[in-house]
Amino acid sequence: MIPSFTPPLYQIGGKRVSFCVAFLMLLALFLIPVKTFARYEIIDEMRYNIIDDYTVLASNTDWKYTGDIVVPQKVTASDGKKYPVTALEEGCYRDCKTVTSVLLP
Repeated sequence: MIPSFTPPLYQIGGKRVSFCVAFLMLLALFLIPVKTFARYEIIDEMRYNIIDDYTVLASNTDWKYTGDIVVPQKVTASDGKKYPVTALEEGCYRDCKTVTSVLLP
């Protein structure tokens, strides 16, 4: 008979987890890059994801974009700082069936 191997269990947050799970959780903490948290703001009826020193035009969760869209080169956020608009978020105009054109700077 071959003896079975049961890995040791560890307590994490009141739950018992195996060594492999505990090791992977610890490893994930070191591999997750430190990044500045982004914030979303509505500026001139468009939603922007402000990240560090630039912004990304994002999909709007409150309403769909309509008509002719003109994407500005820079926007002024609530902190008074001007941020360049560098990209469109993936799916920014998804399901916006009434958008007729998008003008990029």
